[in-house]
Amino acid sequence: MRTVVAPAQQADTKAGPAAINLGQASLIGITAAAGLPAARRYWYWHQRRLRESD
Repeated sequence: MRTVVAPAQQADTKAGPAAINLGQASLIGITAAAGLPAARRYWYWHQRRLRESD
């Protein structure tokens, strides 16, 4: 089976570990920094709601 690659993707790239630039890493970090506390708040709210319904 032959994989077809678009001409724009045929640059002189080597197979290796994935790399991201600093801007992408910052965006991932900011998203995680905002998402983890939000998920924690939701978890506590949901647990409180379950306990109050009894």
